[in-house]
Amino acid sequence: MTQAQLIWFVAVVTVGFLVPYLQARRLAALGSDHAVHVFLINVIRENRFRLFETVPRIVNPSYCGAYPLFLHWVLALAGPNVIPLASLTLNAALNAVVVSMTFLVMSAVTREDPAQAALVGPAALALALLPQFYHALSARNFGISARPLGLVLFAATGFLAYAGSGGAQWPLAAGAVIAYAIWGSSTFGLQMVVFSGAVMGGVFGEWGLLTMAAGGGVLFVVLHRGYALSYIRHTVLFSVTYARELAPLFILQRRVSIWRDLVWDIGARLRHEPVLHALRYAYKTRWSSLWR
Repeated sequence: MTQAQLIWFVAVVTVGFLVPYLQARRLAALGSDHAVHVFLINVIRENRFRLFETVPRIVNPSYCGAYPLFLHWVLALAGPNVIPLASLTLNAALNAVVVSMTFLVMSAVTREDPAQAALVGPAALALALLPQFYHALSARNFGISARPLGLVLFAATGFLAYAGSGGAQWPLAAGAVIAYAIWGSSTFGLQMVVFSGAVMGGVFGEWGLLTMAAGGGVLFVVLHRGYALSYIRHTVLFSVTYARELAPLFILQRRVSIWRDLVWDIGARLRHEPVLHALRYAYKTRWSSLWR
């Protein structure tokens, strides 16, 4: 790494950590998501660090659909004193990991082309400043959340899929292990792997991401059979219930469809409405906060 690259790398990592850290200092522990995560960490500790199918301490039977527990298990092992620190720094640290991984991978890919290599620093800094990382509606900015971990693991599977596109098998094996961690820690990360894998496979014939997701899913079920099957079942039930009962209340009162937003409505509003009004609508769509 040259001196100029080192300067860019330090700048990118600093920005990637510092901006979400300062945001967390103002927002950490606000809202309900953080409290749910802290509750799950505490009941895992009370449950002697065993994963559970039915959530303890709730009167009515309740399940962890859409809330996988690997991250909570790790934080439970770390002890109660780590929760305030994690609330402030977890998202910032993982954000810095994402941008540093991206910088290092782009540097490796462009090392034979000086013209492209010169763009790595600015491109990585632009990623570190991407508005989606700091979206006002993002749960990841309000304390403990598995979403930044999901993004780190998703990025790792993406880089491994690229490494395996030439025919090497070890990236697929490593990616399956990482995908296992995604299954157990982040519904958001799993959605990204499956959705991106379907697009890459259907459009470009590259099935590496979906292969990793499938391999990770097999590992997840084999190693945690009772918990994994319960989690998958109740996540599917949660998704169906949300689509039928909650989406009309929380999403579809303000838009026809999140898919139509992507292919038509945002562009139509930009053409026919005041720019700020259209941008405000776009900012509140699920697509604008895709990485949250």
